Amino acid sequence: MPSPRHCGDTQDPDVQLLGLGAGDPAIQQQLSDLAVEYPGRVCLLVGFSETLAARIYAAGDFFIIASRFEPCGLTDFFAQLMGNLPIVHGIGGLVKTVDHRYGYSYLGGEGELLQALRRAVADYREPGRPTIRAMQRQAVKNIFETFTWRRVLEKKYLPLYQLATKRNSAASPYES
Repeated sequence: MPSPRHCGDTQDPDVQLLGLGAGDPAIQQQLSDLAVEYPGRVCLLVGFSETLAARIYAAGDFFIIASRFEPCGLTDFFAQLMGNLPIVHGIGGLVKTVDHRYGYSYLGGEGELLQALRRAVADYREPGRPTIRAMQRQAVKNIFETFTWRRVLEKKYLPLYQLATKRNSAASPYES
């Protein structure tokens, strides 16, 4: 896990990192070490709380999802709906976070993640934050235009269901 000192300017006092969850003990230890090294700027809360997670989504500016694999990718939606732009490893269900349109996406390892973090901090520092505000609006619009249940039902599920039932009824051994 990269150190906050790499997220923009060296020793940037404005960068803070909050981690919530549990996982790989080695990564947890790295985050715990960072919290000791940067008191007041890095905090790790081990475990999970839906209430606390909702508050983090609402309070943050960026939400780092550095998953090695991600079969679903709903956390980026939760963050985007709260105005918290995701910084994602562009794999699995996270590929829908189009870089610099709905958040920040990177491929590769720590170096690429650090570049994405630096781009996010640079955009955040723009007077009036026009890039950030545009991405926040585009991300929410994209979710409501593409990924709501009604949209998925209309555009994907019903046509697939109709195709499947049409094929199935033509080959059904139960019809006379």
